[in-house]
Amino acid sequence: MFREKQDLRKFIQGPIEVRQSEVHGRGVFATEDIPANVCIEICPAVVFEKSLLDDWWKEQGEKHVLTEHVFRHETGPCGQAIVLGYGSVYNHRIPNNAMFRWSKVMPEPAMEFWSVTPIKKDEEIFT
Repeated sequence: MFREKQDLRKFIQGPIEVRQSEVHGRGVFATEDIPANVCIEICPAVVFEKSLLDDWWKEQGEKHVLTEHVFRHETGPCGQAIVLGYGSVYNHRIPNNAMFRWSKVMPEPAMEFWSVTPIKKDEEIFT
């Protein structure tokens, strides 16, 4: 699937920007055509205990705004992560034109976002 070698040893951000989405709040959009099977962005992640947001709920009686933007992080006891960059802004849709995965090349926790189909300029990117 990922035929072209790319240097994934550093954080990158491709031709993308955040705009209002017709689907849900804000979303990530291509600022130029993006071919299929390209790493769009590598985002650093802040990993934390799941209980952090649970404790907020108990104390405040409502969900924390970050609850809508967390990813499961399987490594270690933490269980949750906030993905920086635009990582927590991508909207979800089926069919999707992009996918995400935890990076295996970065020394610190990071999430990679890859195009799975060609994405046209001004098209919203969905995972």
